Amino acid sequence: FNEIYLLQFETGPDCIARLSRELIHPASKFASEVATMKYVAQNTNIKVPVVYDWNGTAQNPIKTPYIFMERLPGQHLYQVWDGLTIRQKIGVLRQWNIVSVMDAMSVQRDRLSLHG
Repeated sequence: FNEIYLLQFETGPDCIARLSRELIHPASKFASEVATMKYVAQNTNIKVPVVYDWNGTAQNPIKTPYIFMERLPGQHLYQVWDGLTIRQKIGVLRQWNIVSVMDAMSVQRDRLSLHG
């Protein structure tokens, strides 16, 4: 489980802080998520947040695994889903599928590198 915080600054962009509630959260899971976001950003037209900083262990100044990332403008999908056309819904599901497959590939690659 994670806690999500919106960090707002007087100067500079807002930031999302995602903090793990599990102190023994596998560092490889955070590494995989960060790698997937970077891969999606570099290889698709899907807008994903820029990761400013992350640490998958509790050995850091805030004592919990975290990801600090860019806050993207927009609305939650649940707020707009009913108003989308079938074509728009299919587009959303295709993007979601692309990200899911890339994440699964990243996890598989991490497992292989652990055993290799």
